[in-house]
Amino acid sequence: MVAFGHNNWLKSISEADADLRFIAPESKVEPRKVNSKTDAYSFMRLLFASLLGESKVSDDGSIDFPSSHAFINTKDWKTICNWCRTPVKQRPNNLIDVIRLLRANLYQATTNKNLDRRPSKQIKKLTKKQKMGLAGVTSSFIMAITLLIAFSPPDEIEKKDKQSLPLQSVTKQTAEERFESLPKTIQDNLAIGKKAPEVTKIHPSTFEMGDQQNIGDDNEKPIHTVTIPTGFYISASEVTFDQYDLFALSTNRPLPSDNGWGRGNRPVINVSWHDAKSYTQWLTQQTDENYRLPTEIEWEYSVRAGSNTSFWYGNDVNPGYSVCDGCGSQWDGKSTAPVGSLLSNPLGLFDMHGNVAEWVEDCYHDDYTDAPTSNTIWNSGLCDSRVIRGGSWFDIPRVGRSATRYRADPNLKASNWGFRVTREVKTPSNL
Repeated sequence: MVAFGHNNWLKSISEADADLRFIAPESKVEPRKVNSKTDAYSFMRLLFASLLGESKVSDDGSIDFPSSHAFINTKDWKTICNWCRTPVKQRPNNLIDVIRLLRANLYQATTNKNLDRRPSKQIKKLTKKQKMGLAGVTSSFIMAITLLIAFSPPDEIEKKDKQSLPLQSVTKQTAEERFESLPKTIQDNLAIGKKAPEVTKIHPSTFEMGDQQNIGDDNEKPIHTVTIPTGFYISASEVTFDQYDLFALSTNRPLPSDNGWGRGNRPVINVSWHDAKSYTQWLTQQTDENYRLPTEIEWEYSVRAGSNTSFWYGNDVNPGYSVCDGCGSQWDGKSTAPVGSLLSNPLGLFDMHGNVAEWVEDCYHDDYTDAPTSNTIWNSGLCDSRVIRGGSWFDIPRVGRSATRYRADPNLKASNWGFRVTREVKTPSNL
């Protein structure tokens, strides 16, 4: 990104070579600097121009910052504007954070009519060479954002933070501050020398749970407000054959069938609720952390990712987002797909709709009457059935909606059932 590559071969950079508005000031003078901070400068200014128009970036490199954006909430828009400022210390340390923030706003429709799109200054005229260069860079920039959104690889900075942070004294640090200080993703070491599934941090929140479109079954009603007072970690992908087979071989359990579709990075199938529970208990023993299946509350909050629609990306199924019988993927109605084959939701979670339906921790109840209003495992009643969520490669799109839930005998296994895991955040009450 730095000076669009010009630092590699030019002794100096002029307007004949590049649009200087998108080049960090320290890259224009000798000794010219080439580092991640100059990358961040160019990246953020190209992003800003993409969001609001080139005219918002003035000839001298200054930016006319509108107070709001139509599709980004006020707090996050302020953060983006601060990241676009010239001082080095205000530039983002990690561009993955920028993409994640954008993703979190991308599917939340707003009707902000106060967006100021008026150009602050006349658009400067570029030479033919500059226009060609800027067009190429813009195409590359869009492609880079697409790849980052699709795969969101962890930055080197984040890799250093993959291990759990020690619990600090509650007198020195509030619960909220401690949660914020925890790493965004964790992949615990297993006692046998391998790795547990990578899990992603989900913040405390409150949301509406149930059939918000009034198109679902009676067991999705009544809609009720639920609070998640303590955040948690949930696996970014469904547990794979590689991960489950490691457990099975270590505990002398039979390996589940893959139906001839392949093992490796495909989600494990043909496992019962009891098998899934045994796997989480094994993870707990291997890591000395608290693993379990997600509660229904955790699962629905995670799939919604801030949305109130049938799917996290809208009310209608779109190709490229889900694997089901009619979702538009190459695996529809045929088999599972390797985990992470399609886009993640704004929380960074893959295959929440479709691929395999997922066991959760709770007992099945016929509806949400007397359901918990705060995150907990709902285990009251006879509990002869457990809950399955999310739909699968075998199911029609309707079964994969965010609110859909159905019962299953915990002893049964199927080629379209799997699971993902939750890792609890340690607090003084569960130490």
